[in-house]
Amino acid sequence: TIIARGVEVAPELWDELRDIMRTVPAAKHVINLDGAVVNGSVSLIEIEELGQAYFRGTRFEGTFDATGVSFTKPITFSSAQFRDGLDLTRASFFADCTFLEADFFGDATFSEVNFSSGASFESATFLGPVDLSGITALGLVSFNYAEVRNSLDARRSRFKGGVRWRRTLFANVAPLADDHTMFKEARLLRPSVDPSSAPSGSFDVGVPE
Repeated sequence: TIIARGVEVAPELWDELRDIMRTVPAAKHVINLDGAVVNGSVSLIEIEELGQAYFRGTRFEGTFDATGVSFTKPITFSSAQFRDGLDLTRASFFADCTFLEADFFGDATFSEVNFSSGASFESATFLGPVDLSGITALGLVSFNYAEVRNSLDARRSRFKGGVRWRRTLFANVAPLADDHTMFKEARLLRPSVDPSSAPSGSFDVGVPE
């Protein structure tokens, strides 16, 4: 068990925590960094498998790289802040994961991620490019009420358990997908509209095919 709630995690401390996670079997992981501030870049690549983990309200000041990592138990990044990019390329989630109300300030890369269960990005904010290309999801994936203020690529993705975009706001850039009907409940804000002054009805325009 690793508990570092609400503390400031320097790069040296993160390296120590990563070594513990790498040597302890994932089945025994209980990691809680709720509210922590993690300075420097974070890499989980050497861990390969990560068990139960809580990152609620955690602020990652550097990049977060979990390329190819397997998340074997539920994991939450609710209200987390990724200040300099997130890369989960080819990661696998074998239990529910949530990014509820998370803020992504840089690139958010989920290319070729496998979701064996559900995933929630509800009310999340994406300020940088979002890459959802090649995702395979067996459970429901929800982006309800999220804000996407840069490009989003969902081509070649298979949402077998369904995907929801209810009241998702796409600001200025229409998303890319093989089938745009999935975005029928989303909103596209035209570049000429100022979101701070426009009435809510101005957002209720379907994303064009």
